[in-house]
Amino acid sequence: MTRLTSFSAAALVAVALAGLAHVAPAAAQQRDPVTNFFSTLFTPREATTARPQPRRAAVKRTAQRRSPVHKSVALKSPAPQAAPVDIRQTLRDTLISDPALLRNSVTELLRNDPEIRRILTPPAPVVQATPVAPPAAPEAAHPPTPFESAADQTRIEQIVRNYLLTHPEVLTEAMNELEKRQSAAEQAKQKAAVATHSDAIFNSQRQVVIGNPQGDVTVVEFFDYNCGFCKKAMSDMLDLIKTDGKLRFVLKEFPVLGDGSIEAAHVATAVRMQDRTGKKYLDFHQRLLSGRGEANKARALAAAKEAGLDMARIDKDMASDEAKASLKESFTVAEALGLTGTPSYVVGNDIVIGAVGMDTLKAKISNARCGKATC
Repeated sequence: MTRLTSFSAAALVAVALAGLAHVAPAAAQQRDPVTNFFSTLFTPREATTARPQPRRAAVKRTAQRRSPVHKSVALKSPAPQAAPVDIRQTLRDTLISDPALLRNSVTELLRNDPEIRRILTPPAPVVQATPVAPPAAPEAAHPPTPFESAADQTRIEQIVRNYLLTHPEVLTEAMNELEKRQSAAEQAKQKAAVATHSDAIFNSQRQVVIGNPQGDVTVVEFFDYNCGFCKKAMSDMLDLIKTDGKLRFVLKEFPVLGDGSIEAAHVATAVRMQDRTGKKYLDFHQRLLSGRGEANKARALAAAKEAGLDMARIDKDMASDEAKASLKESFTVAEALGLTGTPSYVVGNDIVIGAVGMDTLKAKISNARCGKATC
């Protein structure tokens, strides 16, 4: 059997594929071209009216017909008319005998023929654009809550209770910390009040100044003549003035222990109005504060007389508006500083409550003077 070359087989495949579009049935056209071609190719051929020819003779005549030499001879001497060659059958026989030729021919055809590639290439799938959802609006801020539910709150409270029962010392630590914080907050509040009312505290004309009027540190004492602790604190004041020549000491009446204290304070205000130097006032102050029994108007007048003051003027000044204004000022300043008892001190920017003793007062004075407990 004459074997077709790779080129001729590829050409025949191309011819067959091109012809299928015209001669294949409608059902075959719906399939892809390669399937149609090979279905037709390997289907038994139909009967023909031509006289059967031997296969070898048909192939031989085909070869001779394609030969240039044979063609030139045929022009001179025409050969007898040969039967028509069945190209489809010839191709079928050739490809069956050499399967590799079929594979190579089809590969070459698909590689080089753009039309065949177009037919065989499946259409690209239609990709629908996925709609982009608009960005979601930010959720409203969820207000913070201590617990998500009542059950959570109960459970946490039980845990805290069990812990405190197991470690009761935590309660003491918590109370100490609370007192520490409250004290710090109170001190900050008091310092702000001292700064706000500093002129009325340190430089008022309605107060008594003893010690060094030009001293570098001022101690202001709020006192009551019926205060037992003020009696003890008086000795601390006298010792400080005696030992510290740069100390300025201010006395303010703050009668909070009843009517007798208010009467004694009115007399003391009249004494201050009569004695600007403070010397007679200090003598009166020591006599009344160190005496026995309740301080009142009668005892205060007696102490003023013993100190050598003008008693007629004392009576006049006690009824004056200045005496009333002096006491009112003391109460206003004390209230602004948060003072509720006597003795109470203002040392520099610090407020000291109670008869704290000589050592504490010295430390406060040194801290106001040089920023440390001992200068």
